[in-house]
Amino acid sequence: RENSLHRIDWGGRFGQVNGLRNTNRWFLESTIDRSQPAGWLYYIISKHEYNEFQGIDYRGSGSVGVGYKFVDEKDRHLLMRLGPGLTLEVYSDSGGHRVTEELLAEIEIDWPLFERTRLETKTTMRPSVGSLDVFRFRNNTAVLVALDDEDRWSLKLGFRLDYNSVPESTSGRVPMDVTTDVSIVYLRP
Repeated sequence: RENSLHRIDWGGRFGQVNGLRNTNRWFLESTIDRSQPAGWLYYIISKHEYNEFQGIDYRGSGSVGVGYKFVDEKDRHLLMRLGPGLTLEVYSDSGGHRVTEELLAEIEIDWPLFERTRLETKTTMRPSVGSLDVFRFRNNTAVLVALDDEDRWSLKLGFRLDYNSVPESTSGRVPMDVTTDVSIVYLRP
């Protein structure tokens, strides 16, 4: 719509090697940006995730706040979002859960590199406002290569870095996880 953008990202990974499962992660993320005069915006973000190998039966995050579009052109944008948030994590190993009041700070870039190639990156920081020990960081970066003349279908080569300063306590898991992927993306005009 003219001054409102609603983006939904969903997907998952399931894999096995020699009959042993080595990945099982599913997610849904919804972002609504409502443009305001002079580059400002209001946003609402909702994220839902299941990740077996991080011991997370459910992680739900929500945030509302303001943002600013430093660059807002037809083929490129650079924006930042900032606002309060809340995350609920339910852990499979311990059966416990954690609720974290946090601050969301997010930088999003969509930029052309070459004639049929784009860079997409989103960096999200979620420090807890109640405990300096709890901090989550996620970076999704990808290069998209257009597969058709309308730029609807693209080959996406990307990586994701997840950092959780306090992973589920009884699991013995490390705080950082890096994932690379190759996927086909459809962009609805």
